[in-house]
Amino acid sequence: MKKEPLKVSKAQLERIHDYAATFSTPHGERVLEDLEAEYGGECYVKGDIYETLRRTVNRDLLDRIKYMVSLPEVGLEIEEEQKEEET
Repeated sequence: MKKEPLKVSKAQLERIHDYAATFSTPHGERVLEDLEAEYGGECYVKGDIYETLRRTVNRDLLDRIKYMVSLPEVGLEIEEEQKEEET
């Protein structure tokens, strides 16, 4: 079963390639490993909702970076721009 490519705008495609170019280099991979070691662990801190929230936000950011880096492997396609009709 073949998956359909993910349709993205031209601006999104450029941003996705920026993430991949940044974090797919040896330097970027080391930075990503460091971020994973620092922020990829458990978020919950018993009795401290604020620390739990801080850790959750940090992990969400790390997850976004990893997601954006993985997108070129999924297959991307620029979606057609729809022009709005002027009335």
